[in-house]
Amino acid sequence: MASGPRPQTMGCHSSKQDSSTLVAPPFGVIRLDAWQREQLKEMERAAPNLVAYHKQTMQVTGELIFAACGGPQQLRSVVEVHNPTLRALARASFKVHDTSKTGTLSREESRTFFDDYVRIAVFINMAVTHHVLATDGGPALEACKPMMRQQLQLLHQRTAPGHRPEGFDGKRRDEAAFGVLDKNGNGQLVEEEVVEALTLGTPQQNQLQLALGIKDAALFKKTIEEIQDIALEQLENVTRELEQMGDRKRELEKMPPPIPPRSPGGTITLADGTVIHSSVAPGV
Repeated sequence: MASGPRPQTMGCHSSKQDSSTLVAPPFGVIRLDAWQREQLKEMERAAPNLVAYHKQTMQVTGELIFAACGGPQQLRSVVEVHNPTLRALARASFKVHDTSKTGTLSREESRTFFDDYVRIAVFINMAVTHHVLATDGGPALEACKPMMRQQLQLLHQRTAPGHRPEGFDGKRRDEAAFGVLDKNGNGQLVEEEVVEALTLGTPQQNQLQLALGIKDAALFKKTIEEIQDIALEQLENVTRELEQMGDRKRELEKMPPPIPPRSPGGTITLADGTVIHSSVAPGV
């Protein structure tokens, strides 16, 4: 990682954020321990906009999980709502990492960017995932937990020092990621290349995460399919219950009207003074 001074341009990042907690809607507020707080503060000093970016993507992930039952259109709508903010954070982050102020990221500056990107993504993902795994949730969230456990194992294997599999060292990781972004092959990254790779739903974004080793496309796809199956089953159950309620209503409508209740009865006094007691009063 480059040891030169890092500008503190905050961009879209809010300096009022509380580093003692990690807000990850819809998963709730996660209270960090002392070591985690120091780690997050250090990351915010080095790359404030990337921290804000990954916090935002964590919120998007949660919304995508619960929007999965809505199909592709609803998933696209969630992404489209958040992408303008994410692109602004990506631009601000590019300027922070462009320490030479040349308008491009050199290979050295790119290595710092990739290292920050992975470090922050892994930290936030692990903190949120551990929190979610310990939380009781509905069927959609429970369906995600096996994927989350596998994702934790994947992140540990591919990013923890001394645990990277053969052929996945930091240098090769950075070269693979650089190759994804440097489309014109000039050995430098321009702002638009970085912004496009940090925009959700683009091929570059998917390829960057795969190159950096923090995403498994097949695992995510399988989980979304499982969530959709659960949502479909729940919808079918609700539809069946509504149909049964409709059938019951129609049966009640076909039944004859209830017999009016009998009069409570009373007493009648005849002309000669005779009193007649009756449990059912006469009609007239």
